[in-house]
Amino acid sequence: MLNDWVDLAASYSYTDAEITEDEFNPDVVGNTPAQTAKHKATLWADYYATDKLTLNAGVRYEDGMQIDKQNSDELPSVTLVDVGGSYQINLCWRWVLVSTICLIRPMSVLVTTSITAGWDLNVKYQSA
Repeated sequence: MLNDWVDLAASYSYTDAEITEDEFNPDVVGNTPAQTAKHKATLWADYYATDKLTLNAGVRYEDGMQIDKQNSDELPSVTLVDVGGSYQINLCWRWVLVSTICLIRPMSVLVTTSITAGWDLNVKYQSA
């Protein structure tokens, strides 16, 4: 927490994964496991505008990943930008709006917006 009204969080992980044995398919030994990113990083900020209103934003990065354990192809690296906010109505109800922008290539953007209210109600709108 930076102060009473701003939280800032950051993380980084490095995973050097390798298949060391596979009794059913020994050809994959030494390959990278499927969907395992070597580098991941996040930066997230929360701004508490009032006792009930919170605004937040974050950036996530995932390195490219192998699509299968045969390492036949690789998914591209991806950067995600999250922007959102929430409003606490009472002890049981909070409205949440989060929008995620997926930056795969410089000119390719995917936007996903979720609205959550209460405990189990989740309304999701996605546009490309």
